[in-house]
Amino acid sequence: MNDFQPKITLVKIPVSNIEKSVAYYRDVLGLPESFSALEYGWAQLEVGSLPFCLYEAGKGGGGGTPGTCDAVHFAVSDAAASYEALAVRGANIPSGLETSADGMRFFDIHDPDGNLIKVVQRKA
Repeated sequence: MNDFQPKITLVKIPVSNIEKSVAYYRDVLGLPESFSALEYGWAQLEVGSLPFCLYEAGKGGGGGTPGTCDAVHFAVSDAAASYEALAVRGANIPSGLETSADGMRFFDIHDPDGNLIKVVQRKA
């Protein structure tokens, strides 16, 4: 019997300026903001049912180096439509929409600190 059955309940991204980062994730990427405690350098947004938290390194969220996160993937149903929508809203998309050898479509987004989010659409 496997007694270890973890679930991810929180994703944290270190940022250098919480107010600037919250504005980018909320207004440009379109993530709903659940709550913020800016005085503590912390804000929570929603991605599906997973809390997605931004924290100002060295404040209430802990350590970490802004701009070093590169392990977050957002799954979307239509990568091309997502790319167009985010480009119009001013998202920092450093390259175009790509397709991997196995048919996965994807593109990258950088936040104001350079943290990387990969937006992916699995092949049908």
